[in-house]
Order: sequence, then structure tokens, then C-alpha cells
Amino acid sequence: MKELRYELQEYLSDVTQHPVGIQEALEIREVLPVFLGQQYVFFRCSLFNKQRLLLVWKGEKTPGTQVIVQHLEVARPATGQDIVFVFPQMPAFQRQRLIQNQVPFIVPKKHVYLPEAIIDIRSRAPSPGIGDGGAATILSTPAQLMVLYYLQCDPGEDWHLDLWAQNLKYSAMTISRAYRELEQLDICEAEQWARKVVPRFDQNKHRLWKRALKHLKSPVRRRLTVQFDNAAELPVYCAGLQALSEYSHISMDRYQEYALSSSDLRKGIESGHIRERQFTDSELCSLESWAYAPGILTQDSKCVDRLSLFLSLQHDQDERIQMALQEMIEGMAW
Repeated sequence: MKELRYELQEYLSDVTQHPVGIQEALEIREVLPVFLGQQYVFFRCSLFNKQRLLLVWKGEKTPGTQVIVQHLEVARPATGQDIVFVFPQMPAFQRQRLIQNQVPFIVPKKHVYLPEAIIDIRSRAPSPGIGDGGAATILSTPAQLMVLYYLQCDPGEDWHLDLWAQNLKYSAMTISRAYRELEQLDICEAEQWARKVVPRFDQNKHRLWKRALKHLKSPVRRRLTVQFDNAAELPVYCAGLQALSEYSHISMDRYQEYALSSSDLRKGIESGHIRERQFTDSELCSLESWAYAPGILTQDSKCVDRLSLFLSLQHDQDERIQMALQEMIEGMAW
């Protein structure tokens, strides 16, 4: 169930392009019939500016359509909330029946149907970011990481796709898909070298950054307040205002901010090194869960890289932060 919860958070963050936090809703068991509590786990989250109650199916086999509709007819009036069902898998014919009955549902990493907000039916998990017209709008995480790595880490001129996969810690197939996204956007082009595909990027890195920026997204999938137990064991890096104060003249906030990958967050919670808290005090920290491991781009720094930091803060309305971001980018040695 923990794995499904994390997959759900990551998927919804990717779909909405905003960090999505999911909290347990134990109190809901008091207002719902016992049989629903035996078949579902209850969580709460905000999607598209609306609070939603998630009913996560405990079993392996998805129940029949009429059963799900009956559960919706019981849960919706009993809770007075917007209900969304979550199933680990679902056959195509049943997706169509649920859509016909306007039953909201999610299958993490595959399908989501919210009648009033978004429809994102994926029959065969296409490359993220590729739209109906064949042109990428927002790059997938691996493709974005290739761009940021090229801009900041000086990969070899003759790095073929296998070397990119090794250094970014992705499979060869994933990097091949990422490369095709970049090629469709004219962010890079291909060159054959010793029977290998070598991506070629614009050597004017500042120009490439400005051209690619509209296709890049924040790496932050989730923000939470935590307490560390033996933080030295964790691959965490300074993030947020704390990192920005290292790269600019903005004053450091008293509240410590860190980042790590979503997979490392999961491991930290399971090992007990990270404990989530619902309140704040001087001993707690703000922790960002990232779509990729910050350490890949840090170049031995204690802070996250500059360009990922820019992407994580670019929509902040604070004028001080916007000025500091501009200062940081202008100070880069492109």
C-alpha cells in the first residue's frame, strides 16, 4: 500500500505539474459503512483546487463496474465529498464503462479520469510530454535531465546514448525515448559515431537554456515537513531559499530546506531516518521530493544545482526571490 501511495503522488504531480500531497483520512471510517472500510484505504488530497477523497482499493482484482457505482452512491452522500477511486490495474473495457457512468478513477502511472477537470487516458504509456501533434510541450524527466546535465556538467563531446544512460542512471530505452523528445523540439540533433547515436546540443549554452526553458518544469513533486534521524546517511542537498542564499545575496531563511529524490524519500521513511511531521518548529526541516536525484547535477556541491533551483522557484511571487534568481542566472559561467 505504501508503494501505491508514492506512485499515486508522483503520477498526480506529473499530471498536474504541481506537487501533490496525500494524507490519510482515518476519520472517514466513522461515517462510512464497515464494508467499505474493509475494502478500501482512505486518503485525502487537493487536485485542481478541489479537495478530494481517495478510495484506494485493497484487493488485487478490480471489482465490477456496477459494484464500483454502488460504492460511489454510498460514499458520496455519506461524506459529502468528491470521491475518486484508485485501483492498481483496470482493463480497457471497464475504463470505458466507468467513464460512461462518470465515475472518477485513477490507475497510477496509467490512467486518470476526473470528469470536471481532466481526462488523461493512456492506453500504452506514451512518452511524457509528447502531445497529439507529435511535438513535446513539457519534457519528460529524463529528457529534462539530459538538457540540465549538458548545460552544467560538461559531458564528453562524443557521449553516445549508452554513456548518457549510465551517467544519468536510466535504462538505454528510456534515454533513447528522451533523446527523441529533444530531437523533435530541435533542442538537439543526432550524429552517428562508430555506429552509435551521439546527441549534439547547441554549443551556446545560454541560448540553449533560453530556448529550452518553456519546455522545462519544476523538479519538485512534493513538499513536506520532516524530522531527520541521522541525516548524514541520506543523499540530501540544500534547496529553496537556503540554496539560493549560497548563489546570490538574498538572506538565508531560518528554516532549513533540503531536497532528495522521491525514491530516496521513500527509503528514508521506510528506514526511519525521515519522519514526517504535521507541525513546524526550529528542529524540523522543509523537505522537497524531486523527480530526479539532485546529486546527479550537483558537481560535488552541498546545494542543488542552479538551474533546477531556478525551476523550483521561478513562479514564486516574492520580488526578492525573483531578483535573486536573476542574479544567480546572470552569474553563471555559460
